[in-house]
Amino acid sequence: MNSKIMNAVQFKKTGGTDVLEFVQIDIPAIKPGHILVRNKFAGVNYIDTYFRTGLYPTTVPSLLGCEASGIVEQVGEDVTGFKVGDRVAYLANNSTYAEFTCADAKRAAIIPDGFDFDTAAAIMTTGLTVLTFVKRAYNVKKGDIILIHAAAGSTGLILTQLCKHLGATVIGTT
Repeated sequence: MNSKIMNAVQFKKTGGTDVLEFVQIDIPAIKPGHILVRNKFAGVNYIDTYFRTGLYPTTVPSLLGCEASGIVEQVGEDVTGFKVGDRVAYLANNSTYAEFTCADAKRAAIIPDGFDFDTAAAIMTTGLTVLTFVKRAYNVKKGDIILIHAAAGSTGLILTQLCKHLGATVIGTT
């Protein structure tokens, strides 16, 4: 990295989309247990709107974004399983609408071959939500009949696909 400055989307006060600003800020410093990721794609979620509008409290100025994908640029102390150049997807706290994010390595995963950056970035939050539904809230099994409300939304689509993959019959509403 030749520069220590990056582009990011930031807001200095809460409000509508008009509070979002394209800014140049310092690239975050690597920390122990973290990886520095050059972002390729960032997922867009309702929670981003909640922080921007002030529905969820946050300090300002603040970035947005809780999931992204990209290339590992640096690996912090005490990190195993990642190396510079790895393709990763990860979860973060209000920091992915930027060129770089210092991400907790425990909240990151290697992107499998054949999986693109945009899909990887978009599936982290929704995918983990769905896994929680089908493995922790209720262990979906072959032969189960599952009713999924809002089956046409992002979470509903993935939930429908996974339940069917596990052998359940799915009834969906829109």
